[in-house]
Amino acid sequence: SQSRYTLLENSSNSFSFTANAGDITLDTVQGFSSLGNQALTLNATGSITLGQIGYPNLLSNLSIPTATEVFLSAGISIGSSDTSLGQIQIIPAITLEGDVVLNTANIGTGGTVSLSNVVSSLNGSGSSNGYSLTCIAGTGSINISALGSASAQLGEILLLGSEINLNSSITALSDCTIFHSGLLTIAASTGIVVGGDFFEEGSGGVSLGQDISATNISFQDNVTLSQSVFLSASETILLFTVNAQTGGTQGLTLSSGTALISGTSSSIQVDTVGDSAPLNYFSITSGNHPSLECIVTGK
Repeated sequence: SQSRYTLLENSSNSFSFTANAGDITLDTVQGFSSLGNQALTLNATGSITLGQIGYPNLLSNLSIPTATEVFLSAGISIGSSDTSLGQIQIIPAITLEGDVVLNTANIGTGGTVSLSNVVSSLNGSGSSNGYSLTCIAGTGSINISALGSASAQLGEILLLGSEINLNSSITALSDCTIFHSGLLTIAASTGIVVGGDFFEEGSGGVSLGQDISATNISFQDNVTLSQSVFLSASETILLFTVNAQTGGTQGLTLSSGTALISGTSSSIQVDTVGDSAPLNYFSITSGNHPSLECIVTGK
């Protein structure tokens, strides 16, 4: 069976829908006013399919604890002056059926976005394009298990938040761009593979534990390696400061197919390596200098 709610407007503070023997489909859901006073909780034994949520009137919170799968095709807009609300939490696996924007920074400073694995529904269709995901959390945190897979890549990925935790692999056909004001943690996993550029900019530091393959790779903030990492770019690699963990044995390998490892024309540029916690090794290879290697002293 299927429960369908096309429009929700009420002055009540919260709503909860449960499909005990089927699916839930919500085409359009908005709050009673633009203030974002209504929270929505969804549970299903089957799947949950969502269209436009929280537009033009915001919801104060969206929580999906249980479902076999969640399908998203549009945007979810959340906002609340209550710091305990203003959040998006989706625990089941997510499939994108359109370009999706998740925004919790509409009122106040922003709220947490927590997602499970996210893939694109273009899996197996023969299309070269994947659907894109944008998460805007303001000063709220972003927590995501995995983004894309080898057979269900996302299109473009854009993340804006305070603390950002990426707990598994990332696979995208286009760019992956991350802006953060707190710590960015890229936990150890099978790797990041993007068809476009991987770009990071922030002020809270980066903990990096995954290999990255992209057209261009750029880290503007200080990077601490949580394990040995291999960064491979077909064009340029730009790093500001890279350190191992204190007392750690992490190393770094950089590979660029077009790099010139000399002067200002270099397409691999690293400002500082191991100034506060020396790396176990630091190796650079490129199309022009395939075996250049530098062992960092102090280990």
